[in-house]
Amino acid sequence: MPRTTHRQEGWLSEGGMELVAPIFSFQQPNTWHAHIDSIWWVLTNKFNTWSTEQCSTHVHASPSEGQWTLSQIRNVAKAALYFERSIDSVLPPSRRANIWCQSNRWNATFKSYEMPTLFSWIEQAGNIPHVAFLMCTFSKDSEYGKAMGHTQNIMFNAFRWNFTPLQEGSKETIEFRQPPGSGSANET
Repeated sequence: MPRTTHRQEGWLSEGGMELVAPIFSFQQPNTWHAHIDSIWWVLTNKFNTWSTEQCSTHVHASPSEGQWTLSQIRNVAKAALYFERSIDSVLPPSRRANIWCQSNRWNATFKSYEMPTLFSWIEQAGNIPHVAFLMCTFSKDSEYGKAMGHTQNIMFNAFRWNFTPLQEGSKETIEFRQPPGSGSANET
């Protein structure tokens, strides 16, 4: 989400902006490259944009056909946990310690256990919403949990890999929330 000022004769306004792209097929790069280039042409020519540490780029993934299977979800969950430190190493420090993209590995359920135990729990999960809860468990004892009066841990979307859209078990997305804000078409 870039920060922007709008240029128009006689006035200047400042604020954050969230851009939501249509669904693109990764297998059709010419199509989504053209859309991204067009968006950034408008931003570059009509606005002054800059990115701050509060900005981020979110990427949503879903199967190209059909719905997620339990096996696919389990594999994505295990990969997210296993490769978390590797992904951290290529992203800016501000995206490693950000309240809006917290570690799935160190969430309220997983934090005290070793990776083989986590993988076992994921494999034993009987449905997609259960895997989603395991991956996005937010503590009832957090400031938010206490303020909202939660008496049990809850599922919350502020994790690097947000599985909460899968709680209904429908064809939804897994959202990767950790990348920094985009400042150009190439960064996007």
